[in-house]
Amino acid sequence: MVPSGKALVSGMLAAASSCVAKLCLKSDSWIPTTVGKLCREIYYFQNDSLNTSLTLVACDKLAILSQVMSMVLVIFLNGLMMSKFLDGLEESGSISATALSTAANFSFSVSV
Repeated sequence: MVPSGKALVSGMLAAASSCVAKLCLKSDSWIPTTVGKLCREIYYFQNDSLNTSLTLVACDKLAILSQVMSMVLVIFLNGLMMSKFLDGLEESGSISATALSTAANFSFSVSV
């Protein structure tokens, strides 16, 4: 059987999902921290002060919203990955598709 390109895409999607989860879902990670800081800087630039607690709460909620959106992206990527993996199973058989998907996932996870 010929290895399936869909199994390779499945592995890449799994790696992308893993990277998004690692970069975004931890509260002190890069994305939520940057979103919160950027929100505060924009507010400070427009109002010349950062003393309202309402603004701080809004910026914190915006950082949490970035995490929620990231979780939705992780779920979407995982669903797409499963779809491509099942298509790859149909095309090339279980052993070939599993090996190719796992190899692609490992390779792309390591390179990121």
